[in-house]
Parts: sequence; structure tokens; C-alpha cells
Amino acid sequence: MQLRKVREVYAKADIEGKLTDSQVHYCESCNRCWESAKIFKWKVRVRKPVQGYYFYEDFPTWGKKRVICSDCSGAKLQVREYRGMLLWEVVE
Repeated sequence: MQLRKVREVYAKADIEGKLTDSQVHYCESCNRCWESAKIFKWKVRVRKPVQGYYFYEDFPTWGKKRVICSDCSGAKLQVREYRGMLLWEVVE
């Protein structure tokens, strides 16, 4: 019975790791990992989708796609706190 629970925990961790590898990318310019995020802001009683990015300083880079981040490619970003994390929001 205990062995089955251990196997289930490892299987769940393996799926979570593969999902993280598909969503988190590595930028070789700034040596940071980043993840795209879409959040919703309320503006005059309307939910407006906002594109943003999370950057991770100390994140394992093994197995991550090498993609230049929007900060290094010259997009205008504004830093704000969202749910306890720093979010780089794309300024239009």
C-alpha cells in the first residue's frame, strides 16, 4: 500500500517536471529563465487580458528551450507585483 503512494507521487512529479520544461524557457542573453503569463486586469468594469512574463534568476536551465526573452529583444516592460511575485507586464 505504501509503495503505491510513493509511485503516484513520483509519477505526478514527473508530469509536473515535463510541463515546467515546456512552459519555462532560457534566455542566453541575460542568463535567466522566463515564463509567459496572461493575466486579467479590471478596467472600468471590463476584464482586460494583459500579457506579461515571470523571470527566474536561480532556476535550473537543463532541458529548457533557448529563446531570447522579450526584455532582451527590446519590448517595453513594466514591473509590478501580482499575487506575491514580480510580473513584467508588456506596456503598449
